[in-house]
Amino acid sequence: MLGHWCCPYKQNSKRFFDDKILSHPWDKFATFQKDYKEIQKIYEASLITMQEILNKLFNKNYSLRYWRILIGPWLNAIISIYYEKKLLINKSKKIKKAKIIRFKFKREDHIPNSTQDFIARTSSDEWNYYFFLDILQNSLNEKFKFKEINLFLKPDNKKKNTRDKSYFNFLSIFNSKKIFLFNTYLNKKDQIYLAFKNFFFFKSYFSVNDEKCRLDLNLRNTLIEILKRKKIKNFNLLKLIILNIPKNFLENFIKNEKIISTSFLPRYPKIIFTSAIVNDSQRQYIATCIEQGTKLVYGQHGGNYGNLRMNFSQDHECKISDKYISWGWKEKNNKIKNLGTFLDVKKINRQIDDKYKCYEKLLIVTRAERKYIAKLQSSFYSVGNEHYYFFKFLPKIISSVTKAIQKKIVVRTLNTGWLQSWNFEKYLNDKFKNLIIDGRPSRSIYENYLNQSKLVVSTIFSTVFFECMLANIPVILVLPSKKMMLNNKTIKIFNKLKIANIYFSDLNSATKFINNNWDNIDKWWNSKKTQKTILIFNKNFNKKNDNLRVELQNLFEKMKKNEI
Repeated sequence: MLGHWCCPYKQNSKRFFDDKILSHPWDKFATFQKDYKEIQKIYEASLITMQEILNKLFNKNYSLRYWRILIGPWLNAIISIYYEKKLLINKSKKIKKAKIIRFKFKREDHIPNSTQDFIARTSSDEWNYYFFLDILQNSLNEKFKFKEINLFLKPDNKKKNTRDKSYFNFLSIFNSKKIFLFNTYLNKKDQIYLAFKNFFFFKSYFSVNDEKCRLDLNLRNTLIEILKRKKIKNFNLLKLIILNIPKNFLENFIKNEKIISTSFLPRYPKIIFTSAIVNDSQRQYIATCIEQGTKLVYGQHGGNYGNLRMNFSQDHECKISDKYISWGWKEKNNKIKNLGTFLDVKKINRQIDDKYKCYEKLLIVTRAERKYIAKLQSSFYSVGNEHYYFFKFLPKIISSVTKAIQKKIVVRTLNTGWLQSWNFEKYLNDKFKNLIIDGRPSRSIYENYLNQSKLVVSTIFSTVFFECMLANIPVILVLPSKKMMLNNKTIKIFNKLKIANIYFSDLNSATKFINNNWDNIDKWWNSKKTQKTILIFNKNFNKKNDNLRVELQNLFEKMKKNEI
């Protein structure tokens, strides 16, 4: 089998832990690190080529920054997917008498409408099989034998994103106002303060994605012919990029531009502040404003920013912004402003919540399920590691604690919609009877579990760990591969967390700690040694700033006056 994605859990499956799986090149971190750098070089070169092609097609003169904002996340993802599949194809050549089952497919069934649609589709087996066949078909690889199947490979409609609604939390009353804020993730008091300071009112959305838009294959093939005549490097990759580019960036581009220009959004404000550009309409609006001189302030919105060795999202957001607000980490870069965390943890601070005086739960927080690699970062680079994580690492945590503690476990997953990939929840249900598993996206339910937990076990270095550290809720982080995934500064802090028994690199040590200290968790957590370590972590990566809204407003005012 080509990869571990061939082996999700199925009841009574004999091939669940099949050893006849091609080893992934990125199982070796050094190989991934080298390939990550190469992928970024290819991405930058491809972005320049796409800028030239799309500007000429639409008769524009937009900057590289415009196209980086609009198509950058999608372009980097599809290049990463292509590169990984090419590695596997090249490795498969060494297998004698290899035969590939080839289905028929209609291209229009697999082309996404938007970046969101692309992310959903690329989590499915159907799209990945389609793209794998497409790579083989376009590279004309003659070393493989094909077994033709007279059936069409159809998309998984459950994973298809239908509409792209652009939602803005704040909208300027008058187009002449200078600052526009949306998706800030600030708490309500900070949002209201900035709203009054900058004259905003709430809630506006519009839809720019037309699901019925027809795929224009003639247009795409014409662009490919232009590339072919230029004898451009990486032609096979660029051909697949154009064939698979979302309709929002090609067929729908002009239409969406007109919709945005006639919307009630402020026209070219001095400053836009956001912590998340979540869809194509927001990207196109921001990119258009920046072309007219708007400055972009981007706020951190994830726990592992500033900590990973490699993180495309962090690099991308820093590149497209004029100023970047970190939760506490620093760099020798004037663009990075260390103003403090945006996390609002008042609802999960059990010290001030009298209704939960008895804490009894062991809350295990897992990462979201996804079988296929798309966005690259050093915390998720090997599908084999993901298979191990869901089906060996996490179950062992549950089975290694005492029977009495097992009865108090709640496993918090995020297993809704297109994230249902490995069938992990079903596996846990079958393996551990009466285990409480909650995958609902509700924030209030998640907070409720936090407030009832004696201890939180975070198996992912992300926002949940940062929230617990900030709210002073007992938490341990169980993460085996810190030296590979984290940068050198963060590793130094992790060494302190390890001494304080907050971080564990070894699963057996973590479960032994839980079993030995279950009846004395608060004594350990509230000790001077542990609390001092928590303060060190928060100071470096999770800084609480009671004056955050004022400092943000001061930053905006200085930027308006071009003082910074």
